[in-house]
Amino acid sequence: MTSAVVGSPRHQDGSDSPATDVASRWRSPVSWLIVVAVLHAASPLVLLGAHWWFGIDETVYLSQINAHVPAGGFSAPRARGTTFVAAPVTMLTTSVAAVRVWVAVLSGLGLFVAFHPWLRLRGGTAVPLAALMFATLWPVIFYGFAVMPNEWVAFAALAATGYLLRFITGGQRRYLVGVGVAMALVALLRPSDAAYAGFALVACCLFLRVSKRRRLAAAAAVAFGALAGVSEWVVEAITSYGGVAARIHAAQGENGGGGLHFAGAAQARALAGPVLCRGTCHVSAGIAYQLWWIVLGSLVVVAIVYGWRQRRLTLELVPVVVGLAMATQYVFAVTYAAPRFLIPAYALLSLPCASGALAVVHRVRAGAPRLALGVGLTGALVANTALQVHVITSFIAPSGRSTGVEIQADAKRLHQLGVRGSCLVLGSPGDNQDLAYATGCTNVPRAVPLVHEAAQDGTHVVWLNHIPPPKAYGLRWRPAQLPGRTPGAPVHVYLSAGAD
Repeated sequence: MTSAVVGSPRHQDGSDSPATDVASRWRSPVSWLIVVAVLHAASPLVLLGAHWWFGIDETVYLSQINAHVPAGGFSAPRARGTTFVAAPVTMLTTSVAAVRVWVAVLSGLGLFVAFHPWLRLRGGTAVPLAALMFATLWPVIFYGFAVMPNEWVAFAALAATGYLLRFITGGQRRYLVGVGVAMALVALLRPSDAAYAGFALVACCLFLRVSKRRRLAAAAAVAFGALAGVSEWVVEAITSYGGVAARIHAAQGENGGGGLHFAGAAQARALAGPVLCRGTCHVSAGIAYQLWWIVLGSLVVVAIVYGWRQRRLTLELVPVVVGLAMATQYVFAVTYAAPRFLIPAYALLSLPCASGALAVVHRVRAGAPRLALGVGLTGALVANTALQVHVITSFIAPSGRSTGVEIQADAKRLHQLGVRGSCLVLGSPGDNQDLAYATGCTNVPRAVPLVHEAAQDGTHVVWLNHIPPPKAYGLRWRPAQLPGRTPGAPVHVYLSAGAD
């Protein structure tokens, strides 16, 4: 009897042994989701490095709440939510690595929090598999440590949808708080995304087969959360942009001028990079880089059909509706392509995509056929992950890394030329924000008299343009050259040298 007790995996009271408990916990969906979140946090740091320099949009957000760098120009389409992501670091240090590591860790935590509400809605491995499918896409990896709004919008929209379905299926009112908070975050980060996601969620609420009271409560949580989150943007529109309508018009002007456009083909061509394809950009991703779009769509259709047959269509269809709604504005309302725009849609579609893949496996006869299909689908996921990593290492990283080195070299040269302390970078408004941030300057445009007055008070004025600055500034200038962004093409600048 003694030997039987020692050798048994269970205690004398029939409960599992500690070793069995630990093994069981690590096989649970929660544990696998934690693993995916850790991988997501680590992947951009491993592939790109903690010292990866900031993009122009990032420097705008980073400069807004910063104890070391003055605020850069904040255009109409932007919202303040992203500035809070890195604020705890920018208030303490200018270290690039500190920002990257901080945001990467937050991003891993955000992925876990976003997918966690779905664990009770979908059993088994569906949720961690969906998180893995999402986390292995190159835009998700690349922006995993970036101070940009799109991935955070994805997490918040995914959580809002999950909590809404938890409330609809269970009725616990505490989930309405999750819906409201998540929608407030979406609106604080990107008001236009909140409008599309909110409209889709409210529309779904109206058609769900539950009590009217429950549907109205869910719709109200969505609406109140979105309104609370967008309030800051509205107040700023009134105080700084001439009103809400004026700010919306200005934002549309920067993104294509409003109206209907079709950017879906451009998004498909940019599936292998670059991170932004606008104006004269002409790229064409091969079919190998576009194939996963076809697979994604096919598996989503399978999930919808399977959900209908299993009488769980709501769980499959709602994230599809919300995801497609959030993609709509970037496919039909802008004139250019940026792969990051579709990250929220990918997050929401990853859930039915994973369900579709598992449904295909379970439809096959158990035994060798099912095992072979499972191995094949696993191999496809591994191959797609390798392809996504290849896009980053071969197409994204080389140009991005060289640009970062050149910007920092230009900033170092400006410091050598005496540009320190209070300084202002003017000229070439599309190119001066990143240099202004690296130099510790501001690039907020000023009227001519204010520029003259600032220069008299000791502010260093830098005119970043090969064309000499206007004489209206009433300043003396000395020309200089920076190392340049391309070999053999130095950047021409003019430095203020006093008043005329």
